Amino acid sequence: MSTRPLLILLAVTGCATTARQEASEAPPAHDSFSVDLGYNDYGLSFGNSPEWTGLRFNLQDDQIQRINGLNLTFWTPGEIDGSSVNGLAFGLVSPSAGDITGVSLGGLAAWAARDLTGLGGSVGLAFSGRDMVGVYFGGLGTAAGGDVWGARVGGLLNLAEGDVRGLSLALLFNSTIGNATGFNLGGLVNLARRDMIGLNAGLGNVVAGGDLWGVNFAGFRVVAGEPEAAEVHWFSRIPSDVGYDVEPQQDSAAVEAPPDPSRGALTGLSAALVTAKGEEINGAALAGIRTQSDRLTGVQIAAWNRVRESQRGVTIGIFNQSEQLEGFSFQLGLLNHIPTNPAWARWLPLFNAGF
Repeated sequence: MSTRPLLILLAVTGCATTARQEASEAPPAHDSFSVDLGYNDYGLSFGNSPEWTGLRFNLQDDQIQRINGLNLTFWTPGEIDGSSVNGLAFGLVSPSAGDITGVSLGGLAAWAARDLTGLGGSVGLAFSGRDMVGVYFGGLGTAAGGDVWGARVGGLLNLAEGDVRGLSLALLFNSTIGNATGFNLGGLVNLARRDMIGLNAGLGNVVAGGDLWGVNFAGFRVVAGEPEAAEVHWFSRIPSDVGYDVEPQQDSAAVEAPPDPSRGALTGLSAALVTAKGEEINGAALAGIRTQSDRLTGVQIAAWNRVRESQRGVTIGIFNQSEQLEGFSFQLGLLNHIPTNPAWARWLPLFNAGF
């Protein structure tokens, strides 16, 4: 590194001004040059200063190390592995670093190769190669290669490879390979390869590979324990090269494991215009066409209600079909079928119970 005093600026401002020119051994790295007004990496910097605290303006960040304060850039970054920006990160195109902590706003993207923490977004994509913590928005969407904590609003979609906790709002899709806990509101589809807990609503489907707990609304289907939810693994996958070859999360093995096939409960209130379905229904399930469970503890209401094993509760519809009723349980419908009843009570109109 070479340092040259800028005599004119020193005479005018009385500040220490430094111009840096860096070069490394072969293969040669991109040169770094900056004009600095300050002392000991504190103050005002113009250019690609690798470490700075204060106000910093640069055309393109490349091989930076640590920036604290205000960092304003005008173009997409070069190498950002191992870097961090803390404070205010603004980019005409994309504020980017290994880790960004604070406020980050970009024209096309807000981009962290590892963790994105704080508040920010862009008219394009808010992206973190690992965890996203805080409040973020993306005109196109948000994507995290790890866990999400907080709130995110995606114009089209929200993706995550880990667990999601908080608020996810998108016009089209909310999708995660892990668990989704909190408020998941997707215009068309909410998908989780594992459990979904809280308020989940979509005009199309609400689908979990594991259990659904809480209040679930869908224009088409509410389904728990759905093997097809494994497709979320493909849909939510963040390409490794997009995250600058970020090291995998320590819990990635758990995320990669398939859902437990014995799980798939709808617990709470679930409603759909077409189908509400789970291996277990604990609470109330309402659907315009069909409800289905292996075991019911609560209420199923639809045109066709099916309980394939045991029913503890009530089914109400046009056609009710339950393998076996236990305790104080009954069916209300135009036609009711319980194959384990005595012959005279297997098919009854209006009302049926376990005899």
